[in-house]
Amino acid sequence: MKKDQIIKLHKQVELCNPDLVAAWPGMGNVALGAVDYLRRMLNAKLFAEIDLSDIFSPEMIVINDGIAELPELPKNLFYYTQDPPVIFFESDVQLGGTGAMSILQNIIDFSMSYGSKRIFTGAAYSLPITHYSEPEIYGVGSSSDTRKYLSDFGVKPLAEGQISGMNGLILGYAAKKNMDAVSLLATMPLYAVNMPNPKASKAIVEKLCQLIPLRQVDMTEIEAAISEVDKKMDILAESIKEFFPGIPGSEQKQLGEIDLAENARIGEDKIPPHVHNRIEKLFLESIKDKKKAYLLKSELDRWNLYKTYEDRFLNLFRDKQ
Repeated sequence: MKKDQIIKLHKQVELCNPDLVAAWPGMGNVALGAVDYLRRMLNAKLFAEIDLSDIFSPEMIVINDGIAELPELPKNLFYYTQDPPVIFFESDVQLGGTGAMSILQNIIDFSMSYGSKRIFTGAAYSLPITHYSEPEIYGVGSSSDTRKYLSDFGVKPLAEGQISGMNGLILGYAAKKNMDAVSLLATMPLYAVNMPNPKASKAIVEKLCQLIPLRQVDMTEIEAAISEVDKKMDILAESIKEFFPGIPGSEQKQLGEIDLAENARIGEDKIPPHVHNRIEKLFLESIKDKKKAYLLKSELDRWNLYKTYEDRFLNLFRDKQ
């Protein structure tokens, strides 16, 4: 096997056409949380890593006791299981530009050297739902065959949109190598995009167990994490329920319908200037604090302006993967 210079092999392993399951950090830690959990529950063994010393450029220093130090290089690790044959790849960091391109090409070539024919990755899909909703899984394939493959397992196709970062880009690079690749997107609430979402991660784990397929995985640990996170989300939901329709106890849905019906009669050119000024201010505040986005959404709905600002509003929550 030809070993690429940026991949450090810790041990030689024999694998027969393993699937590659890869993840990078992203919104809600959904994809990385799923892959890390699955890897640990299957007791996968470390066997290789990517050396980022010539690729990674630190953006800050670390200060210890008044002394400046460069941060440690992020970890990019390969693990394996032989029964079933799977390579797991986990990274601590998202990269862009030529560095990301080089890493993705090396990961694909490395897995193909073992006979890999399929790649699985994941992402979060933020929607105006509550954390009481059960996550749904949407899917994207690198070809019409992978799209049908997902459909056969009950995965809803994502008709349009984008998956930013390396969790999405790997599908495009895999397609260039005529390698099948799949991204599973688990739904999660818009208001909780900055919190870990083990419920969405669990949904991806369950679907991967069907698709690969894998033996039954113990869900005790992740279910305990879901219980703990749900308690925190309950507190968050209580604080924003007046701005978010659908949260139990919220009256905003009824009020929003009344306001919308009333203001629908007002043309956009007739909306007072102070309203547009308030919307611009709320956009600026929402960039810094996503909780403010629900004040913004309420204001847009009140003046029947959501469609006008829809793309800009949704960009506040785009997965920065």
